[in-house]
Amino acid sequence: MSAEGRNARLPAGTSSPSACKFIANCYSSAYTIVYPADSAGDLDGGIMVDDGKGSLAKSFGYAFQGIAACIRQERNMKIHVSAAVLVTAAGTLLRISVPEWIVCLILFGLIISLEMMNTAVESVVDLVTDEYKPLAKRAKDAAAGAVLVSAIMAAVIGCIIFIPRIAALF
Repeated sequence: MSAEGRNARLPAGTSSPSACKFIANCYSSAYTIVYPADSAGDLDGGIMVDDGKGSLAKSFGYAFQGIAACIRQERNMKIHVSAAVLVTAAGTLLRISVPEWIVCLILFGLIISLEMMNTAVESVVDLVTDEYKPLAKRAKDAAAGAVLVSAIMAAVIGCIIFIPRIAALF
């Protein structure tokens, strides 16, 4: 097969088979770091083997480990979780309606999920490079910006829900 034929099947933004190998090696290295072989030996050559036994339970276990690690280790995640607890307390005290609770719960999930994605992007960028690179900065800044936009919108929506109820108390 010609070089043009091989390159035609590469993902957008890659220009050579070596770029694809680099990306695959980065992914494989990151996966091996995150999911080291356990005593059952569920890894085969750095690739997880789905033996069909307990893989769903392991997936949920890894997900809960990720959530717990973000809450323990990330300052901004602690701030978002604390804000969710305070909003929950305020919503309970002010007796917000069911639709308002639904909006609050969706916003909690959105912001906390975006914060975890921001942490994942930052971790992967840090794993791949130790030196300053403009694209690495752009990736980190964009992920942080996504969290900021959602947090600002959540604050605006929170004001719309809570200010009238607080004002009615006076």
